[in-house]
Amino acid sequence: MTTLLRLRPALSAMALATTLALAQPAAAAESVQPTVDPEAVISEAMAVLSDSSVSERWAEGAEAVTDANADEVLKAVTEARAKKDAALSAATKACSHRFLVNRCIDEARSLHFAGDRELRRVAERAEDAKREARTKRIEERRAKAEAEPKRAPMERHEPTLKEPSNPIDLAPKEVKEASKPMNLTPKEVKEPSKPVDVRPAEVKAETPEAERKALEEANLRAFEERKQRAAERMARAEEIAAKRRAEREENRKQFEESLKAREEAQKRYEADRSSGGNGRQSLSEFF
Repeated sequence: MTTLLRLRPALSAMALATTLALAQPAAAAESVQPTVDPEAVISEAMAVLSDSSVSERWAEGAEAVTDANADEVLKAVTEARAKKDAALSAATKACSHRFLVNRCIDEARSLHFAGDRELRRVAERAEDAKREARTKRIEERRAKAEAEPKRAPMERHEPTLKEPSNPIDLAPKEVKEASKPMNLTPKEVKEPSKPVDVRPAEVKAETPEAERKALEEANLRAFEERKQRAAERMARAEEIAAKRRAEREENRKQFEESLKAREEAQKRYEADRSSGGNGRQSLSEFF
């Protein structure tokens, strides 16, 4: 008990130091992150959503909307709509910090709907004014065109008949004198040409018998060489095949011997167990 009383001040100091160490990062984080008051955001957004200065300025019975200021009215309506849309988005995010979230959002949406409806009416008045002015200008141009004097129709002139032209003076053709016959002189007969000196072609002598035999012997030697190479390849293939058959036979014998040894070991193991052995020996000990 006395030891605990002595250690209490030290434990209190350690707990205080730990609390301060844990609180410093949180305080530093709070100092770095800017704090935004959701209520201030909601209040500012509600003020924008409740603003009806644009719709009241050009409402019926207030300032007149004409063709001269219709573009200005439409521009003001577009800017007011953009502000109300941004305010609704900000209010929807800030309402999540309130206890009654849905009530806050419904109130903001209701104000946005009412303001958008009034702005739409003002925009319709501006469009009506522009349409009426355009229709009026069309009617004025039409009336002006109708009031202008009409051009007299073109006079139709009767076609005039021309006097007939004089007949063409056709003079008879002059008959020309008959042409004189052509002076045809007989062709000169040339002497017959001399026959071409055609010499008989030289007949080459036939291949000598010795050359023919040499060719036959060369062909026979080439044939024998190819035959010998084929026999050598066949012998090598037979040798390789015999070697592989011997290897397969050796592998088969080894497998059969191993299988036989396993069967004998299995029999010895079973005989040992049936004869009352301890049963602790493994099958590998009987190989």
